[in-house]
Parts: sequence; C-alpha cells; structure tokens
Amino acid sequence: MLSRFLTVSVFTAAFFLANLPRPGYAEAEEKSIVIAMAETLEPGLRDHLFVATGAVIRQALPGRSIAFETISAINAARDVKRLHPDFLILPSGLYLTLAQTNDLRLLATRKRSEAADPSRGVAAAFVVREDRTDLQSLADLEGVRIAAGTPYSVDGWLAALGEIQARGYDPEHFFSETIFLQFPFPDIVRSLMKGSADVGVIPACMLERLESVGALEKGLLRVVHEQTSPELACRRSSALYPDWVVASIHSPCIPGLLTEKEATRLWLAVAENPYVDCIGHSEQQNYRYDYDLVTKAFAKNHKVVELNGNSVNVRRDGIPNMKLLLAACLKNGCHIALDTDAHSTTQLQGNMPPLLAMLEEMQFPQELVVNATRQNLVNELKLHGRICAEYIGGEIL
Repeated sequence: MLSRFLTVSVFTAAFFLANLPRPGYAEAEEKSIVIAMAETLEPGLRDHLFVATGAVIRQALPGRSIAFETISAINAARDVKRLHPDFLILPSGLYLTLAQTNDLRLLATRKRSEAADPSRGVAAAFVVREDRTDLQSLADLEGVRIAAGTPYSVDGWLAALGEIQARGYDPEHFFSETIFLQFPFPDIVRSLMKGSADVGVIPACMLERLESVGALEKGLLRVVHEQTSPELACRRSSALYPDWVVASIHSPCIPGLLTEKEATRLWLAVAENPYVDCIGHSEQQNYRYDYDLVTKAFAKNHKVVELNGNSVNVRRDGIPNMKLLLAACLKNGCHIALDTDAHSTTQLQGNMPPLLAMLEEMQFPQELVVNATRQNLVNELKLHGRICAEYIGGEIL
C-alpha cells in the first residue's frame, strides 16, 4: 500500500514541505496523485510550477496519473480538506496558516531568478502613484490608507509591518485604514489608480515583472522607502527574508536510521552550504554523527548549533547526545543558540530550564551562546550578514 503524503511548496519564501504519511489510506495506489496550488495572478507561474513538479513526480512514479487543482487563497483550509492533495504549492504566509492544522514538511526550495541567495529573496515594496508627490518617505505614509493582499502574506503585509516596527513606529496604528484585497494585481494596482488607497504593499519584483510583460505602464507606480542590495535585483521597501536559515532532519523526510558515517557525511555537507545559518535539533539518536569532527566544520563555517528546549520532552533518547554535542561545541569553539521551540506562549518559559541547567553543569561560556546577550546576537547576525542585526534591542536572557 502506498502511503499518501501532503506536500507543500512555498513559492514566495520558496520552501517545499511534506506531511507525515497517513497510515491506512485504503486504495491509495488506485488514486491519482493530486497537486494543488494556491491561485496566483503572477504571469506564467502556475503553469511553470505545475509542469515542473509533475515532471519530477512522473519520473519518480512512472505510470501514476496526476491531477492538477487550484485552491482559493482565502478558503485554502476548506479546499485542502475537500481535495486531500498529495502536493501543495503555496506562498509562505498561507503555509504558516495551514501548518496550524496540517502537519507539513520541507521538501525543496524554489529560488526566484532575481535573487542571488534563496535564503534572502523575499521582501515587500510600498508603491504609490507617481503623481503622489506628497508621499516620498516612510514617514509620509503614516496616517494614510493602505491596500494589501492578505493578512498572512510574508512578502506583503507581514514584511511591511516588520519594516514599520523596525523603523521605530507602531505598526498597529501606523495607517488610518487597511484594505485587504487578496491580489496585488490587479486589485491593489486598481485601488491605487482609482484613489481608494494611497499606498499599496506588493511583493518585491512584482512591479518589475508587471512592467516587463506590459501589464503595467512603466513609471506609473513608484516605490517608497526604496532599498537596494546585491542579493535582490528588484526595488524593495523591507528587509529581505527568511533572513535566518535553519537546517534540521525530520524523520518523515529521512525515515528510519542513518549510520554514523552517513549522518556525518550529511552534516559535513551542510556545514559547507553558504545558505545555512543554524543547525536544528541535531541530537536525535536515529541520526547520531561524529560530534567532534562535525562541530569543527560548523565552527569553521560559522554555523550555530541549536539546543532545542522541546527535545527534552519529545526526543528524550537524544538527551545524552545533547550533552555530548555541547561538549564538542565547547571543545571546538562552536557557537550555540538556545531555542524554546515554542508553538504557543505557554511554552516560552517551560522549555528553557533544562537547557540552562545543562549549560551551568558544564560551565559553558556565555561568549559561545549567541542569544545570551544582545551584543552576542548582534555580533552573530552581522557575521552572517543579516540586516536585522540593525534592529535587535534588549536582553534575550
């Protein structure tokens, strides 16, 4: 019997994710493989991703039929429940919403051609009509009406709020009115041209794409609070996201066991990956590796090793490994980060005491804990070239 998987591609922050197998799914081999994608008006994107994903699946599972479906961005949860798709292709914000009720797992990454670094290829742009000479800076946008796509769009509303907060404003009361219109084009563009909104927030690179295909006259809209950098060949108004990339092994993606030699080879390859910043909960017994050898490579390549507070609850067989991993990090000067793995506010404090106790027992130096102090964190973010280093404030512990 072939287990069914629910798989997701996030096409703005560019992640593919997959669900845990559903045991006992009767007659799975009789059914088509269903690929579903959230509706988008980005020219050619839907057809491109459907064709590319379908080709890979046909190569891996020859003879299986494939069905393509489109789901509503507004009613995605309803459509997922109705269609039971095997693969989902979603924007990152919609993924975050669906992940609350669906168990999703990472499979692959889509990198846009305009981005040099897939880990920093997502941003938002504030756009206004060219004739709005009164709107020249972020400060000028305070108190005006804004049109956005959806409340959970990482490359739209969420990135916009993050930029406003990073610049010292209150994002909850910055605009006089917020209008959610679902689609950047034509909805947000139309609202700007009609004058029903003063500013719109759209994904970075969308303005360039619309102008390049003739869907929007060049010069009709202008980017406010414009920022540029070599990482993204587009105008933007916010920081680049995801901005901090964690690599970790999840059993649904690598089921069963890895030998120590296999796991060591895997982590050594990750250590050389320039897009990875942090190593997540790597103490699992199923994937134990040569801690001394690999932490030397992590330290050399500035990878931060995470201590996951929830591991003491859900991966208890890895607790002895966590102590050995800590000892290797201490020996080789590898930086670590403490993480609650909080999925709710109730977990923010409860998961930390066991980690702190381990550090105290080993007399682990504060200088190697990147989130022990504000300065440690800022220094680490700068070392990784992360723009958010400019905005961090306050003590972490």
